[in-house]
Parts: sequence; C-alpha cells; structure tokens
Amino acid sequence: MGSIDKQDTTPQLLNRLRMRQIALILAIEDRRTLRAAAGQLGLTQPAATKMLHELESALGQSLFDRVGRGLQLNPAGERVTGYFRSIRGSMEALNRELGELRLGSAGKFSVGSIMAASPGHLTEALLGLKALFPLLSVEIAVDTSDRLLAQLREGVLEVVIGRLVSQPGFDCVFRAIEDEGLADAAPYALCLGYRIRYVLDLNAREAMHLIELRSGREGHPTYRAVAQAMYERIAAVHPAIALTMTHVDSSREPRLERILSEIRTHRKGAAATRG
Repeated sequence: MGSIDKQDTTPQLLNRLRMRQIALILAIEDRRTLRAAAGQLGLTQPAATKMLHELESALGQSLFDRVGRGLQLNPAGERVTGYFRSIRGSMEALNRELGELRLGSAGKFSVGSIMAASPGHLTEALLGLKALFPLLSVEIAVDTSDRLLAQLREGVLEVVIGRLVSQPGFDCVFRAIEDEGLADAAPYALCLGYRIRYVLDLNAREAMHLIELRSGREGHPTYRAVAQAMYERIAAVHPAIALTMTHVDSSREPRLERILSEIRTHRKGAAATRG
C-alpha cells in the first residue's frame, strides 16, 4: 500500500494572502455591503471587488452570497472570518506589546530601601522613573541595610538606598546621597523597637483590633509579620473567631509598606504647589 499524498498548499496561500484582504473581509462582515466596506478602508469599490476576487481565488472558495444589495457570509466565509478575527486579535496583541516595549514595560526594576529614605529620596526617584517609563514594573523591598546589601549581593536587588554599615565584601558602587543629619531625639517613642520577648494577654476583641490594624500593607514589615502570625495561630485553634476578622491583610508581596502612602502625599503636595 502506498502512502497518502498530502500536498501542503499553506506556503502558496501565505505568499498570496495580504493583510489588506483580511481587513476587507472583516469590514464586509461588519458593514454588510462591499461599498460600505470599501469606504471604511479608503478603497474604491472596483479595487475592493478585485481584492475580494483575488482572495477567493487564492482560497479556492467563494466566501459570500449576494442577498439583495448586501453580502452574506456562506459556510466557507464564516470559517475564514473566524480565522481572520483571530489574526486581527493577534496583531492587536502584538501592537500592544510592542508599544509597551517602547514604554519600558518589558523591564523590571528591583530596589531596596531603608525606612528612613523611603519618604524622600526613594519616592522622588520612583516618580521620576515612572514618568519616563510608565509601564515599568517596579519591586520595592523595605528592610535594614545589612539585609538589603545581602540581597544586592545575591542579585535579588539592583539598587539599595541605605547605610554602608561595613565593607560589603563584593564589587559594588557606593555613592553618598547626603548626610542623614539624625536628631538627638526621636520624633516619637519606639518602645517596642527592640528584640525583646514579651507576652500579650488579649481577648478576642482586642486581638481583632490589633491584628486588623497592624496587618495593613502600610505598616512596619516586622510588625505586619507578627500580626499575620497571630492571625494564623488563632485561625488554627479558633477558626470561628478568625472568620470574624474580615479586614486582615495576609498578603506578602509586594512589600511596599508606607511608600504607597508617601507617594500619595507627595503627589498631593505637588498638586497644591502647582495650583
């Protein structure tokens, strides 16, 4: 027995098919008449007629039946327009992605910052960066300088705004931005700012208030982690109580913390200045 001879005519079809023909078929489907479709594409009716005949010749199928003064898709035409709509969708997606590439959306920028630098330098730098590249994906990590430098060494972060606490032990470029000018007194008392073990005696209402308040995305990252861990422990032992805590934020990423609030404040101040 001989094998079935399968002659692939796809290369010939691709050589004869033009994007203008695809646009014409979709325009006829939309406008129902050849004249209206030609007008939509800026063609004369004779040119549109010739283009349609060339396409039908390339496909080896008639695509429309004439109904009165209009054109109606036949079964072959319905199949063809379905594929042509897919081609148009793919072209739209391609055009959108190329536009995003021009705006910088294909890139991702990972930056780390200590809390002290976030409201000022980091906010201003990110606003300027987003103005140049609106679709650039930015990831922010807020932590202590030693942990951020470790992530910089591992390649997780590209830039760190922090303190050079010691020699980093790897090749990096350090540039001083400005003197922190730390005041002698803190702006507020941070009584829980040390790693000291202590016990909290809370009832369900008090626990709900603390967890829902301190698990928010704009809170301190360590405080958030404690609040989230408390919620998980309560949910494991008392799931009914955990269900009443409807405003707990259990998200882990992105670690933007207070930077979002600072950006909003900065924008309001800039708008008031321009006004």
